[in-house]
Amino acid sequence: MIAIFIKEIKMAQELEELILPKEGLVFREDFGKVKFTYSEKIEEGTYHEVHEEVPSNIVKLGQEKIRSYALARIEEHKKEWRRCGTIEDNIRKNHILIKTKYKGKLLEGRIVEATPLFIRVELDKPLKGNGIMNFGFGSAMMKRYVFTENHEISSAGYDASYRALKKAYEDTLHQPVKDLVEVLNTST
Repeated sequence: MIAIFIKEIKMAQELEELILPKEGLVFREDFGKVKFTYSEKIEEGTYHEVHEEVPSNIVKLGQEKIRSYALARIEEHKKEWRRCGTIEDNIRKNHILIKTKYKGKLLEGRIVEATPLFIRVELDKPLKGNGIMNFGFGSAMMKRYVFTENHEISSAGYDASYRALKKAYEDTLHQPVKDLVEVLNTST
């Protein structure tokens, strides 16, 4: 019984190693090209990653130049990650006001969080609620992103925020009525 449990733990660890990226800098040869991958854990299950090919003119200069090139490219990505993080933090602190009409009602709310993966809104009027729209692989395949290249909210990002506001309205409007017993207990 213990042997089966240990085997299951080992299999889970091996599966995790296959799924989760290996942190740090790793070089590899791929069809005669030198490539590198860099992975940095942000939080549990979330990583920043870089996958690039080293130009052949750099490869000809040797190991030291290859490593220097990779480290310089990684530093450029880290600067961009920090810049994006600052912009995302700014949106969290300074919400962006949005309005849209839906079924004859004016909905007013705020974009309270925006990352490359999702946009989250809070509905303020005529009801209170919140909504979220995810941007996954399918969105990227359709070239729909939360941000523009200048890291401003894109038209697709704003469209998603309006859809999230409408969804928040619908969800709040159709929220189940509280259990009668709960209402009676809180009113005494």
